[in-house]
Amino acid sequence: MKASEFMVGDWVLNDEGTPFRVAQVTDYCYDGNSSDLMLENGDTYTDIEPMPITEDILQKIGFIKNNVNNKYFISDDYFDIFIYEWSDSIWLFKYVSTEMNTPNEQRTFSYVHNLQHALKDCGIEKEIVL
Repeated sequence: MKASEFMVGDWVLNDEGTPFRVAQVTDYCYDGNSSDLMLENGDTYTDIEPMPITEDILQKIGFIKNNVNNKYFISDDYFDIFIYEWSDSIWLFKYVSTEMNTPNEQRTFSYVHNLQHALKDCGIEKEIVL
């Protein structure tokens, strides 16, 4: 994946498979269409591997598994979020607002940074610590 697909704070895997958060995204000058990522350890990369979603990661984030239907959920006074495995390594994210005038959001994804973007798009500022 290209660095330009990530945002500051996204979790990624470096070339050794170690998880790090993105600290900075900078534009490359020499070819005009690439970006570099600086990770929190100070390393810089043009290409990086996304971190796949796993059940362990969902639980670390705070999602609770419903053993009846194998869905994971987080809920509060304003929203409910459901995540379940759609197919092998593809997860379905469903955001349901408890406020009447806010539309629901549904999307599929496979990586932690996609989940981070989905939460942010729904207005949920949740620190993800692995």
